[in-house]
Amino acid sequence: MELAGSTYNPGSIFDLFRANEAIQKTKREQICDMVAAENTDHALAADSTPETEVRRVLLSLAVERKIVIHEELVFDKLKLSRERHLFDLVADAVFHFLRTGRIDVETNLVATFRGDKRVLRDIQSLAENGYGEDERGRNLPMPPGLEYLKHSM
Repeated sequence: MELAGSTYNPGSIFDLFRANEAIQKTKREQICDMVAAENTDHALAADSTPETEVRRVLLSLAVERKIVIHEELVFDKLKLSRERHLFDLVADAVFHFLRTGRIDVETNLVATFRGDKRVLRDIQSLAENGYGEDERGRNLPMPPGLEYLKHSM
């Protein structure tokens, strides 16, 4: 599997972890660029709370379809200090929500596979059908022709 200029062996769990980390790194870099573009390089307004401002930026990114919000954004585990710049507060919140699966970042990464054409067709079918999960991580029925995978796991 080739992804973002690197080659991975999908038969190796360690390579799959490495590929996943490359994807997550790309998402973190993209979200930092997006947050910077949202004019967040300033201190908080005196009449606003850190949570309100961070939520406003995240909702703006969701409306622009740059991020997907999967679950309610709960801020109780974040330490949002008024003394920090909004960029830092939003970046911390994004990394926390990415890590906990509450949000995801839209990315245009493409993986290219080489190998047995039958296996590649199955991988393509899985990819086109969310790898057996919907956008919230719930199981979906296997695509036609791939039901055998359900029994082999």
